Amino acid sequence: MAAALSGGTLLALIAAPLAAASPREAPASPRTVAEGNASLVMVPDSSGSMAEDDGSGSTRIESARRAVGTVVDALPDGHPTGLRVYGADREEGCTDTRLVRPVEPLDRAALERAVTAVPQPGVPVASMDGLRLALVRDEKYRPRCGSTWRYFGRNAGAMPITAAVSRIPSADGGRACDGAGRCLLTVERRSHADSDRGRWPFELLLATERPLTEGTVPAHSEPHYGAGGKDAPLPTDPPRDVEGGTGLNDARRLGPGVWRDELIPAQTRWYRVRIGWGQQLRYDVEFGNEPTVDGPAGTLTRVSTEAYGPTRVPVHPGGEFDTGALYRGEPAAVSGGTVPVTWTNRWESATRAVPVRRAGEYYIGVGLDPDAAELAENVAVGFVLRVAVIGEEKTGPEHGAPAVRERNGERDGGQARKETEAARDGSGPGGAGWSGPVRPSPRRPER
Repeated sequence: MAAALSGGTLLALIAAPLAAASPREAPASPRTVAEGNASLVMVPDSSGSMAEDDGSGSTRIESARRAVGTVVDALPDGHPTGLRVYGADREEGCTDTRLVRPVEPLDRAALERAVTAVPQPGVPVASMDGLRLALVRDEKYRPRCGSTWRYFGRNAGAMPITAAVSRIPSADGGRACDGAGRCLLTVERRSHADSDRGRWPFELLLATERPLTEGTVPAHSEPHYGAGGKDAPLPTDPPRDVEGGTGLNDARRLGPGVWRDELIPAQTRWYRVRIGWGQQLRYDVEFGNEPTVDGPAGTLTRVSTEAYGPTRVPVHPGGEFDTGALYRGEPAAVSGGTVPVTWTNRWESATRAVPVRRAGEYYIGVGLDPDAAELAENVAVGFVLRVAVIGEEKTGPEHGAPAVRERNGERDGGQARKETEAARDGSGPGGAGWSGPVRPSPRRPER
């Protein structure tokens, strides 16, 4: 059993005013497209003050989210509607608005998802603020099956953090957590006294993994980078434009190649790449020259990246790659990758190997620190992502598995079956990420 949790102040969202809009009761008759040239653009406040109490026991953010939902529900079908946010990217100034959804025929589900995911990144946090997870057996002496601690690691402001704990049965089956039974997961927030006191919405992913078929002898572990290390060759094709996802849940699927995207301060873009048995992921992220504003000499910010396994478990590079770099508007690069995907990596001790234990989609996060708003002249900072999938894909996790055959550009059907049997989540990984609505706690009223 593995429990992966994403947390942070990323979803401290929205508030009024709502431009040219007021809640009204939905009409009894079916809604139709509005006639004429009328359209609506909502401009919610996404500044740090929206984490404050609104006097009713809810935060301003929560109340505003419900109000926006009421407006969206009351609009006629197909009504041209757009969404901008105010105050999300810069602390000062009256021109800080960002287009989230352009004016187009109303898509209620998409608009409500966008409203829910309007971030309030960059709110004050201390470098050691973060989350602690612990997984224990629900029995008399509560043996601990796993624990971890993830923190922001910098004082620049809140960014996404992801932590995970797993109960992985040992090779010999003799440990206290190996047997069947109920486990208890605890999630603890730790914050400095001067940090933002708003709630940290989070999303929780629970995944189960089936054992190998009886009699299967798995291939040996691959705890070293080998051909996929820092000197591995990467694609040099002209970059193609792409827009990364807002979280793990809507991460943009990519294949090997060269891709171009951009970030605003305090934003993280997300991508996913399919990696098969015996293969490994390798990528570079390159930031170029950007015009900077006049400011104190030596002003700089930070760019970063992180890779995640199919169950959102972070893959720590163990010193092989530079996953963070200082940035001052001049060329800078960060990089990442994985060891080869092997079932027996789960029994290794190195954190670069343990998460790389199953075939599937691996995730890449690329982030820009909040204080980039004080450095960059342009709100968005561009970058190039070079992605390679190294090694020949095997048909399964077993020792001596042959290479996958190609049939008209498609993977062999036997490979898909083996992935389903040996590597697929029992519960499925969907539903974890930053793009969907946050589940309200029991004391938060539903709209």
